[in-house]
Amino acid sequence: GTCAGICPFKVVEMFQSKAGSYRPRITSGRECPRCNMCVETCPPLSLNLGDLTEKLFGSSPKDSDIGHHIDLFQGFSSDDKARHEGSSGGVGTTLISYLLQSGAIDAALLVKGNPNNPIRPVPFLAYSSSDAFEAKGSRYYPVPLNIKIREILEKKIKVAVVGLPCHLHGLRLASSANSELNELIVAYIGLFCGKTPSANATNCLCRALGHNPEHVLSIAYRGQGWPGLVRIASDSGASKIEFKNCWKYFLGSNYFALKHCLMCEDFFSELSDISLGDAWLDSVENDTVGRSLIITRTSKAQTIINEMREKGILRLWPVNATEVKKDFASNIIRKKRLNKSNLLNCCKDHNGLKKLFESKSVYDETYLTFENLQRWIGENRFLSQRLIKYPPTFFMKCMFFIQKLLWFLVVRRPDHKDFFKWAVKKCRGF
Repeated sequence: GTCAGICPFKVVEMFQSKAGSYRPRITSGRECPRCNMCVETCPPLSLNLGDLTEKLFGSSPKDSDIGHHIDLFQGFSSDDKARHEGSSGGVGTTLISYLLQSGAIDAALLVKGNPNNPIRPVPFLAYSSSDAFEAKGSRYYPVPLNIKIREILEKKIKVAVVGLPCHLHGLRLASSANSELNELIVAYIGLFCGKTPSANATNCLCRALGHNPEHVLSIAYRGQGWPGLVRIASDSGASKIEFKNCWKYFLGSNYFALKHCLMCEDFFSELSDISLGDAWLDSVENDTVGRSLIITRTSKAQTIINEMREKGILRLWPVNATEVKKDFASNIIRKKRLNKSNLLNCCKDHNGLKKLFESKSVYDETYLTFENLQRWIGENRFLSQRLIKYPPTFFMKCMFFIQKLLWFLVVRRPDHKDFFKWAVKKCRGF
């Protein structure tokens, strides 16, 4: 939504496509003066994560997997309610509340549930801690967060922004193009993101659990412990499903992956001041309440986190970067290798990008082809309603098994001849 928010002539608006993503269009009855501001600030059209990182931090990151950073922590909020109701430790909600109460910001740009359409979350400006608490938890649904740029500029208020890598990419581009916006956004708080599912994922989940998406009264994707429960209530009743199963077969599946998400190489929100996400670390795998992984990237962010730690607002422990890269290896391979391959397939030799992808293998290409097949099934409403259900059908289990097998090959990259000899041997054993 950066283009709609930054357009000086207010002629761009966002609409939800049949594929379940938001797209820009010229407002009916208006004429575009062709100022090109929307093109210059559009993340999918700006293949410049490395250039932006170097511009923001003064040099290329020494760690290409995590990005430029000062320190890494794992921990949680001292506020038990924020921790229990949040996605992973309540650090995001507590951090925003602290910035608001200290007067560092006038408002925070967040996302909350829409009372008029509970399935479709909306961006909003939070002016108090109670407002910020409305944004607790996660929303696995596309949100045009950056349309609020216009409101920030009109009200001339200092804000902190909590968003996904694509949101922050757009905001950094917009801030570079608009000096006033650059002064008004005082803190960029990024969330880890493997991919955002399309709107069809939530619609399909609701139908699979026996709810009409149009009659849903409330939906919560996380909370009540960790990793939490997905809870849906409608006029036909209420349902609960463990988040892990929901992510495995619906929200995190390739059926509902957005095309641009599969070309994004930023998992850890490398353009943020502070990055937050679930602490999916082996050392804390038995935690059932929730812990966050916190990455500080600027001295300003480091100061804020240290203050909150010293005051007892956050309980934090240092984490080694090696441990993070080991436990998030799958996400790093997905973003830094496969997504770059997707980008190459779309851009071909654009700006010499081909040199970046010489490491891709036949396993990578096979996995990406299978992924496209899954996306095609998810985008086909007839097939998705009949094949994607809960409890998972035999078809879904088989597809998941094939996906995991192909992913194993992507990660391990065994020699072709050795792998086929192993496969033949296994088949003869049945």
